[in-house]
Amino acid sequence: LRVQGATLEGFIAIADPMRAEVERELALPASRVSVIPDPALSRCELQQFSASRTARNSQTGCCFLTIGRFAAQKNQILLLEAFARHARPEDTLVLAGDGPERERLRERANALGLRSRVRFVGHTDDVRVLYAEADVFVLSSHYEGVPAVILEALAAGLPIAATNCCVSMEWLTGYGQFGVVVPPCDPETLGLAMNATRHLRPDHTAMLHLAASFTLESSSQLYLSKLTALVSETHRRRREKMLGGVRVWPGDGV
Repeated sequence: LRVQGATLEGFIAIADPMRAEVERELALPASRVSVIPDPALSRCELQQFSASRTARNSQTGCCFLTIGRFAAQKNQILLLEAFARHARPEDTLVLAGDGPERERLRERANALGLRSRVRFVGHTDDVRVLYAEADVFVLSSHYEGVPAVILEALAAGLPIAATNCCVSMEWLTGYGQFGVVVPPCDPETLGLAMNATRHLRPDHTAMLHLAASFTLESSSQLYLSKLTALVSETHRRRREKMLGGVRVWPGDGV
């Protein structure tokens, strides 16, 4: 990372809390790091996720939802363990996605006696219905950047239970306003967080406002502005370098 820091002119942090991390890990001065939110949603998608909130059905028990690749990084095994320890008998857990961990997850769910309470819905092209039917979104990852599923959950107005898998997670959950964040790899604390989150009634307007800063339309303009400025600065440096190498002789009229 520090080799890159020494050779590239500028870097983009994809959320505000990541700026300090980028500066530290790449050994960069603050002047070489800009913040442009990750363009994970279009404005149309943002509105669609927000509208799905009104369509949520009332139900007995709490429906916990997670969406992501079934891979070691996402650590859904931890989620199954947490659900088995702390969920109520009438609660359900929906896992959307696919990947190399699929069979292992199914086997673990069966071993924990969760066959009738856990739904594996596979890969889903349109996840809005899943958000509309859920009560709590859960993320159990070991590590992340800025998880798009958290932005979708914010847009849908879902309270969030998550592991502290990135430097932005506390900020993304409004420092406790929109969800509960716990250390990774501990099923006990994640289970407790899931139960605590079911009682949260976060401010959907505030959640939507945060998610809106991660739209394609907003970030594309910031990228265009940043790249335009970079091109202008490069041309300026080249002109200065060329003029600095010109020898001016007496009588040249310069």
